[in-house]
Amino acid sequence: MNQPGESKINSNFEIVKMIDKAFIFLISKFGILKRKFTEGSFRVNLKNIIL
Repeated sequence: MNQPGESKINSNFEIVKMIDKAFIFLISKFGILKRKFTEGSFRVNLKNIIL
């Protein structure tokens, strides 16, 4: 049986993996847009989306 703390760590890890997959998916989507912008403006746009 899992300890309570251990299962919490596992669920957090699953959440991190999900976020990671979603982020990779978004980056691949933005990759198409990225070609239309300079590297600098793309980074600013990405920061504005995140914040």
